[in-house]
Amino acid sequence: MGIFTIFMLGVGLSMDAVAVAITNGINSKNHIVKNAVKTGIFFGLAQGIMPVIGFYLGQYFNDFLSDFYRYLSVVILFALGLKMISESMKKHKETEKLKQLTYKILFAQSIATSIDAMAVGVSFLATGTDVYVASIVIGITTAVFSGIAVLVGEKVGKYADNKAEGLGGVILILIGLKSLIGK
Repeated sequence: MGIFTIFMLGVGLSMDAVAVAITNGINSKNHIVKNAVKTGIFFGLAQGIMPVIGFYLGQYFNDFLSDFYRYLSVVILFALGLKMISESMKKHKETEKLKQLTYKILFAQSIATSIDAMAVGVSFLATGTDVYVASIVIGITTAVFSGIAVLVGEKVGKYADNKAEGLGGVILILIGLKSLIGK
């Protein structure tokens, strides 16, 4: 697989991360550049590491794990989405703490959006693709796209006001449904 093909694969794999990153931007009230950098780093690292994990796990457990990955991703995305919708419906906004993009949230989001990359790592076995080169390209592509998506989401969030968090939750649930139903 050539570099351009791997880059295009990275673009495709990054789309779930980009959608979630837009949600992060929508819900960001301050520290937008910091949130863009943190999101890009977390999502890029996860997308870059998962193909390597998938490559090695795929050598041993491919049939068993392929269904498990999809359902794990769905559960994480649904839980995050429902939490965001619930928080958006509260009459009182407790504090800005609810709006902070914590490392715990970023970790859960990055794992949930990079499960597909693990499955792609398994496919590298069949194609003979250098998993390390591919993982670096995929990770960098996702990091850049996700960071930019946070900045775009912040602009959208200014217009959506208090409905933004609920919208973000719905987006996460829809991504989870897409994973559950198939591509």
